[in-house]
Amino acid sequence: MNWTLLNPLALLLLPALWLVATWLWHGRGVSLATWALRFSIIALLVLALADPQRLYPVPTRPPTILLVDQSASLGDSGAASLRAVANRAAASFGTSLRTILFAQRALVLPPGVSAESTSADLGREGTDLAGALELAAQLLPGGQGRIVVLSDGGDTGGSLTPVADRLAAQEVAVDVWPASGDTPFDVGLTTLDVPPVVRQGETYVVTVVATASTPAQSRLQLWQGSKLLAEQELELKPGSNQFFFTGEVDSTASLGFAPFRVQIVTEGDAQPQNDRLSAATVVAPAPNVLLVGDTDAGLGALQAALTGQGMKVTARTPESLPDDPDRLARFDAVWLLDVNAERLTVAQMSALQALTRDLGKGLVVSGGRESFAVGKYENTPLEAALPVRAEPPPRAQRRGVTLLLIVDHSASMDIREVGTLRDSPTKLEMAKQAAVLAAENLSPDDRIGVLQFDSEVGWVMPFQTVGAGLQREELRQAILAIPGGGGTNIPAALAVGFEALAAQPPGARHAVLLTDGRSTGATLDQYRALTGLAREAGITLSTIAIGDSADQPLLQQLAEWGQGRYAFAAHPEEIPALTIRESEMLRAESVQEGLFRAELVAAHPTLRGFIPNQLPELEGYLATTPRPQAETVLAAPEGDPLLAAWQYGLGRSVVWTADVGGPWTRDWSKWSEAGRFWANLVSYTFPDPLVGPLALRVSLDGDVATLEADALEANGTPINQAILPASIALVGEASQEPGRAIALLQVAPGRYRQMVRLPKAGVYRLSASLDHEGQPLEAEAAIVQPYPAEFRPNVDGTERLVTLAARTGGQVLASPEAALPAAEEQAPPPLRLAPILIAAALALWPLEIALRRGWLARLRRALRRWTLRPR
Repeated sequence: MNWTLLNPLALLLLPALWLVATWLWHGRGVSLATWALRFSIIALLVLALADPQRLYPVPTRPPTILLVDQSASLGDSGAASLRAVANRAAASFGTSLRTILFAQRALVLPPGVSAESTSADLGREGTDLAGALELAAQLLPGGQGRIVVLSDGGDTGGSLTPVADRLAAQEVAVDVWPASGDTPFDVGLTTLDVPPVVRQGETYVVTVVATASTPAQSRLQLWQGSKLLAEQELELKPGSNQFFFTGEVDSTASLGFAPFRVQIVTEGDAQPQNDRLSAATVVAPAPNVLLVGDTDAGLGALQAALTGQGMKVTARTPESLPDDPDRLARFDAVWLLDVNAERLTVAQMSALQALTRDLGKGLVVSGGRESFAVGKYENTPLEAALPVRAEPPPRAQRRGVTLLLIVDHSASMDIREVGTLRDSPTKLEMAKQAAVLAAENLSPDDRIGVLQFDSEVGWVMPFQTVGAGLQREELRQAILAIPGGGGTNIPAALAVGFEALAAQPPGARHAVLLTDGRSTGATLDQYRALTGLAREAGITLSTIAIGDSADQPLLQQLAEWGQGRYAFAAHPEEIPALTIRESEMLRAESVQEGLFRAELVAAHPTLRGFIPNQLPELEGYLATTPRPQAETVLAAPEGDPLLAAWQYGLGRSVVWTADVGGPWTRDWSKWSEAGRFWANLVSYTFPDPLVGPLALRVSLDGDVATLEADALEANGTPINQAILPASIALVGEASQEPGRAIALLQVAPGRYRQMVRLPKAGVYRLSASLDHEGQPLEAEAAIVQPYPAEFRPNVDGTERLVTLAARTGGQVLASPEAALPAAEEQAPPPLRLAPILIAAALALWPLEIALRRGWLARLRRALRRWTLRPR
């Protein structure tokens, strides 16, 4: 509150009036009291003429910064409506308001300048809300005030969190109004995914994702350069829509850079800027793959499948695998199909390890009944190269194991093979020894039964727990007492054995048939029916054919139908090892069987073009333990890895713990996409053809690309102080622009770098060359500049704005008008003292008259007489 005099010069009358009053009344017998009253009246009147007033302060508003979005996502009418709000706010706020127009760049409007009158280029193809907030914070005096944001929230700049936290710390509230643009109907493309490398003859998948704001009919076109690869009419649903295109690279296709472009055409689309996307790949030579395994492990079928995918495939047995990594270097990848480690030497496994780790080639290992823990992979160089450890993970409870040995004791088994020594054991003696060893290899809580057959079937020992001590010795004696017999009746033995095995406790129930002969009078349909009943009861069957006289095709077929393993013992001394292996397989916790579907753990390039829940069902796998650094892609319901991958040194290795073309992937053999799936697995491990003595890398930040090149000699020594010229050109357009020459400058040993601005969206081809000691080194890479993020379809930034207001203590405004101030509070009118002074003067005037005429003296004497009157 302040006091003021409206006419301060009137106070100058007081000295003059005092002199006049003194001169007029001096010596006239005027009492001092009368004179003082007269002068007080005159003084009050003079003060009234000076008009003293008491002024109250005018209420002031806190400083306010208004941020007005002008980006392209709002449309022209949306941006104009926000400018109109800014103009109304400027008129209402007065000098307490500063306005900032922003898009990719920001502009502070000078006071009094209309938002409509500016013609500055704000870069409407982007929205840097974080930068605009930083600028607004700098304009607030003392860091105090209020910020109001009018925007659709489609921010393409930096993160809002840091600047929001700083504003909250300064107690600056940010109020927001989520605006909506004028593009209610929009169809756009968000994803064009092509493999980074495709090989000659390879089938590849292109993934396209289109987004629609409402249901729409569109036409989608896929181009490679100027060639239309595919065109499709689409019915789009609101939201995201995913589509796949399958293409095949011609076996004679040109090697090197290949640009792709996808375009969607929709009638009435309000945002054409997001209707095109570009990508690029590199066409590399057809890969060389080495398959290692046996024909009965699915090798032939896999070889045909990969060949059908444009790969050059060579097949070898494990024993013929080279033990020198340099001899394997011509292959891009090696695939082991259910290979037992005992069939490989340490040198061969070390060569596979070095091929992947040191030479950067690929390694794929698939499962079956001969690999991983069952195949003795533990602590081998082969296991070290894999993304899993062969040992199964610990189980809360070990499943029960029941083994049935069905031993042929016909007359032909009780003789020695031709050419063997007189004191050599017969086939029956070796079979009995094998049965004893198999029983001893089981755990004490497991169960075993031994069935003998010739033309008749009888139990050597009904099912019982293996036990220990005396029980094992009794079991051993019973097996060794099996006598020689007569003919051979395999179906009868299987029928009796399967029936008894089905009645055993739940768990792993497995039968092993050991025979050297042929069964007369039996048909394949009879065998198929028997094995079918066994599988329904959860029973698996392995067969061991003994000697050349055995019906090997039949026994091989039985093992396949029984989802077990087939083995051929050419000599009797091989029987024990084969039978022991069957018991070891059962005892190991790695064998997991039962119908199930693979579960997706993480998206991965090995599944490119596939939807996991559409993969066929599996019937078994080998449980393994994933390494901490590995990527588990598919898993069994128990969580065990089915498909796992990792980077091992310079190369990659992949593990598929089920089989390929075996009993566990029975449905996969009928699946039309199986070949492409197996091709995906192995192609993921192929070395990158872009990696070489001169390697290019590109990173993109907005429209600025950072180009880096590593130049190395063959031994890894950096190439320094070189001139590294390069060229960059926009490709895939109808009117291809000429390339721009640039130079990459050295920034570190063997490393060269340059930054370049990309003027428009599309695919750019970067080529670099280096002449080092007469040897030309060349490399190329693709730079894909997408359309500006401002045009991303159906971006709703409301949540982003609401979060900004919540973090700073602001509020979400109901309308843009809520950003305008309420009617300004008026200051109270000033308090004028002139009337009070005049009233005081008038009140003193009668008192002066009474004093001057002696009325007061007479009144005083009368009062005195009245008080002295006698009572």
